[in-house]
Amino acid sequence: MACRNLQRGRSPRRGRVQSLLMKRVWVMVKGMGEMAVNSPDERTIIIEPTFVERTSPAGRIVSIAGYKHAMVQVISAAVANNVRIAIRNIPLVDDLYIMGALLRKSGADVAIEHGDLMVDPRTMNDATIDAELSSRIHGSLYLTLAYLVRFRRFNYHAAGGCAIGVADTASLRPEEHIWSVMRAFGARLEIGSDHVSATIEQRLDEVVIDIKTYWGDADKPVGPLVSGATKAALLLSPLARRTTIVNRYNNLDVSQLLSFLGAVSGFDIVDDGSTCTLAVEKAARIEELCFELASCPSEFMTVVVLSVLTGQGVRIKLAQVDVVFRSLKPELDLLGQVGVRVERAGDVVLVHAPYPIRPVDLVIDNDGIMSDHHPLLAVMLLAATGQSSITDLVWRGRHGYVQGLSDLGCDVRVKNDTVFIKPGAPRPSKTPVRGEDTRAAAALAVALAASARSGILEGYQHICRGYSNITDMFDALGFSIKPLGGHDIGNAYRGLL
Repeated sequence: MACRNLQRGRSPRRGRVQSLLMKRVWVMVKGMGEMAVNSPDERTIIIEPTFVERTSPAGRIVSIAGYKHAMVQVISAAVANNVRIAIRNIPLVDDLYIMGALLRKSGADVAIEHGDLMVDPRTMNDATIDAELSSRIHGSLYLTLAYLVRFRRFNYHAAGGCAIGVADTASLRPEEHIWSVMRAFGARLEIGSDHVSATIEQRLDEVVIDIKTYWGDADKPVGPLVSGATKAALLLSPLARRTTIVNRYNNLDVSQLLSFLGAVSGFDIVDDGSTCTLAVEKAARIEELCFELASCPSEFMTVVVLSVLTGQGVRIKLAQVDVVFRSLKPELDLLGQVGVRVERAGDVVLVHAPYPIRPVDLVIDNDGIMSDHHPLLAVMLLAATGQSSITDLVWRGRHGYVQGLSDLGCDVRVKNDTVFIKPGAPRPSKTPVRGEDTRAAAALAVALAASARSGILEGYQHICRGYSNITDMFDALGFSIKPLGGHDIGNAYRGLL
């Protein structure tokens, strides 16, 4: 495949009170067997770390795979713009395999070759998004936007993924903001109790989308709709001669999507980080592209928190480290505030983990620390010298880790939108703890590792949605992760591609 190189990750623009001592921890998986398309429904792990001493990070290194949310956007944009693409640094997560299978059902050529995801959407001929596969991941929602651009229509049932908050649809997450952006581009939708279809007849001259419309507060960029509405407007931009997005969401998945669109869509893109305008140019669009995903910021933060709670230094290798660091500026500022030292050496980041750290009170909105990092930071703050708090104004009620920490003997309380965390190392639990979403499950896996005894975590299937290989991550810090009964602990959907 002859590929055009992108400028790496840049958006086009102008103008415990001591180090925790560890015994062995096991991670077991039960009920795996032969995986059907609609499996797994429930998977359980047991974590047991090997004994390690607190050392410098020189001897350990963790490589972080690409950002899942950016991958979903790039795949969707490739379909919308009918571009054959090779995506590098792919994360081996549910969305990768299931999105590939969905596209194959619509006629695309999809394969993993030499570690890259190859997608050729030029043979696609079916605007129906398979209901069974779609219900397994949240990323399928963004294919509705891609299909609307590509086919001028789509048929869709519901997305799946982690349930964070409450949605009044057949899906587990809000969707109406996506349909709202479609209507702004002239789409006609039919929405039933378990089915959505849409058509669009003509291209508009100009569309203006003010993301402030999707704020949960008139004065603050809060609530869960801001990110999705921004990405929806960007993916639909080929449907108008000029698209302006005001008060846009500014994060890594959006910057990678802008970078991709600037390379393939024949648009002149002007972006100042808040307002983005995409205008059609007469330049010919390219048909093939190679694109490298920047490393996942949430996997990076997971390694950092594991490092802090275990009192160990670690080296982390990142793809497009400058891009990742720009997206993580609020988190990096926080780490410095609490006393965690982070140093860069080329594409490797050295984390020096003190114990204890300083307490802090955090407020999360769409302009700062990512809501995905809320559960991880709550666990990290167990190592503080005093009480901390986290108020999440993006996903209110994001408390799927709180009961698990309580089961591990941690003093964690919820009042309205705020979680209060008192310091104290997690203690062993005789009963399983459960993570209710991807980041909650990962945060509890870290807490179990710090509890100095083996422990069981329910909800491992959530981790498979967002982590390419969490076993390597734990192994680099001295942890052994093994399946129960010799079964494979890898992603259950990998046989789809």
